[in-house]
Amino acid sequence: MTWKERQLRSRRFWTQLSPGASILFFLSVFFLFASIGFIGNSGNFPGAVQSAVVSGAVSVVYAFLGTRAHYRWIAAVTIALFVVLPLLRNRWLSSSHPGAPVGLTGQAAVAAIIAGYLLMLLFIGTEGRRYYRLHTEVELAGEIHQALAPPVAATVGEFEFAGASRPSGMVGGDLLDLVSAPEGWLAYVADVSGHGVAAGVLMGVVKSAAHTWLRAHRGERDGLLSGLNQTLTDLLPPEKYVTFAGLAAPVGTGELRLAAAGHPPMLHFCARTGQVAEIAVENFPLGMFPGVTFAASTIACEPGDVLALYTDGMYEVCDAGGREFGMPGLCAALAEAVRYPLAEAATRMLEAAQAFGPQTDDQTLLLVRRTG
Repeated sequence: MTWKERQLRSRRFWTQLSPGASILFFLSVFFLFASIGFIGNSGNFPGAVQSAVVSGAVSVVYAFLGTRAHYRWIAAVTIALFVVLPLLRNRWLSSSHPGAPVGLTGQAAVAAIIAGYLLMLLFIGTEGRRYYRLHTEVELAGEIHQALAPPVAATVGEFEFAGASRPSGMVGGDLLDLVSAPEGWLAYVADVSGHGVAAGVLMGVVKSAAHTWLRAHRGERDGLLSGLNQTLTDLLPPEKYVTFAGLAAPVGTGELRLAAAGHPPMLHFCARTGQVAEIAVENFPLGMFPGVTFAASTIACEPGDVLALYTDGMYEVCDAGGREFGMPGLCAALAEAVRYPLAEAATRMLEAAQAFGPQTDDQTLLLVRRTG
């Protein structure tokens, strides 16, 4: 990396600091160098305060220009100070009680302060470049996550789909997807254990494996979990696993197949009764044990019914008193939201969970409504 590239990265780091962090840094510079103004002025407190203010202010100017790589301005300020500072000493800082001259000890203290400041800048600059590199990589991983798990809004035959994934950090480990083909469709959500970049990378592996299996087995759906489990068992670290819930149906039929692996139960809002039911399929999570068989369930879906696939971050939300949103809260949110257009219903459910308490886990929701 060239010197210019290093300076550019350093400048980006400093300019991306929050206003509060920037103020804290410049205040520390001010008070660090203000101490120089008190050296040699023990007998003249007003003059020492004035000298401290000038020393601190000038140092802040240098710090600002240096962290922004404005080296030409630093040279201009330095030249100006050779003219301005003598005037300040003779006029503004003059006193009838001048301070004692700075001795060898005072000069050593000034040198130590300057050396400490330069070493501090070297440390911050080095760590700042490393931080910026890592921050850029995390931002890139977040963009990849958004590309792999974009919001869903589509209609396939008699079914409408809407949903979104909201990570708890910059990168999430949740996945939602809709795969449509002439022979039918598959809608699913998945949750990789853990959080952050590692979970986000594994989430991409899950989606890639699912699409690869579906392309190789067109028209077949019941073997998807077995195929995914075989692939993920070989690829995932021993401590990692994936929960999965998917709905599949041939085009032109209201009979759906629900397949799940260690995932929370699907919610089924029945338009005829106005009730919400939980439908669970008990299976091991994916990637834990090789050669496992996975059961599936058949779901009768009538016109107006809404099915909800989601991850556990939707209901594992607690308020300030420690009370959990839970399945009752999620069921109530679904019953309330179904009277709205499906995309708005999904947004309302996600907002209901986030309004209940702070988000501590990725939250993903996918709604399916039969329209005819």
